[in-house]
Amino acid sequence: LSDMLNFARCAALLLLAHAGRASRTGRRVDGSALGISASLTRRALVGSAVLLPAASALALVQYAPARYSLVPQGNLLEKQRRLAEVERDILRKPEDLYLLGERAQLEYDIVRLQDNAAGVQRLRGCAASGGAYAASLSLRVPDLQAAKTFWLEGLKLSELRSGRVGPDRAESVVLGFGREGLAEDDGGKFSIELIQATASSPAPVPLPPDSAPVAGALLYVQMRVPNVRITGLIKAGGEIESAYGYVEVTSPGGLGVRVITSARRDPFEFVAVRVPDVEAAASFYERAFKMKRVVTPPMRTARDGGLLGTGLFGTEYEELGPEGMLAPSPVYGSVLMVPSCCPQTDAVGILLVPPGAKGLPPGVGPAESNPFEISVLCVDPKATLAAAGGDAQGRARDPAGVSLEIGEQKL
Repeated sequence: LSDMLNFARCAALLLLAHAGRASRTGRRVDGSALGISASLTRRALVGSAVLLPAASALALVQYAPARYSLVPQGNLLEKQRRLAEVERDILRKPEDLYLLGERAQLEYDIVRLQDNAAGVQRLRGCAASGGAYAASLSLRVPDLQAAKTFWLEGLKLSELRSGRVGPDRAESVVLGFGREGLAEDDGGKFSIELIQATASSPAPVPLPPDSAPVAGALLYVQMRVPNVRITGLIKAGGEIESAYGYVEVTSPGGLGVRVITSARRDPFEFVAVRVPDVEAAASFYERAFKMKRVVTPPMRTARDGGLLGTGLFGTEYEELGPEGMLAPSPVYGSVLMVPSCCPQTDAVGILLVPPGAKGLPPGVGPAESNPFEISVLCVDPKATLAAAGGDAQGRARDPAGVSLEIGEQKL
């Protein structure tokens, strides 16, 4: 069985590599050319616990000796200069697998960095026009090293900085997929700050399952990454709740993470919080931060034909969206708040989830809570703080009690 899975995995990766090359040359790709169906490609990848985009598969399969990255960092000019050097070296050594692999990676990096740089420029324009955007999430964890290992090794974030914070001088580390500023090609990335719990600021204690839902609770984080290795998440300390096309995993410390296998400028997509009154919370974010609403579509159901097509004993089921069964169901009744002055894909959103909402990840309990804070950046923090009803320390709370730190984004 192990040999069969390995063979299927290699065949699937070869097909993706072939697809990645053909897509650049404009040739049609037919899975039958390699004796493998499209459904087997996906199944083989899921079975081997790794999902890869075509570009990364190309770098892995055809050019095995080369290292690869999924969320490129660095600047475009350096990457382009290095690509020119590699192209010259390949003319002298056309069969050098390392050079061929490095070229594939550089080509991939340059395209992704160009897309990121364009997104950063749109985000800069949004901030310049008076808009605000979510920039980071800060939370206490019972074991900083265990949480850090999960995010670094399991989800492949980078360590941006570390230090001590708060009146208790607790150890902290800031992680992200790239730089946070808006002046770099790889910038504009959301970050997560993990802070070691202390006696004065302890980690949250899970409440009994029958407890009432906690307003302002941090529910989960949704991410889109081009590659997720389930075995890597487990090895890094994650507890897998569900894995079929996307992964639901509970991180050390209890924060739920939903990981969807697709590319995004910033892999962080949104932070989900529970609010007792969605309308009140959404109005607050519109007024204070000039954000806009992305409303979840209503639940759609259908009924099967039942006994001999008569409708008797038929069962109702939820209709699938355009992405099919490999995509998670929306959290019905929720509202996603994003900057109103740039595309939704350029920034990280805040998902407002009402009590009793359906579609939550399996690991999210009815009463989980965690002291946390979301950092929001803008050009004029004084005016934004006044609109949000904040205090002299630069902090405000939304109607559900979510703590918001309002900072300045220099352009």
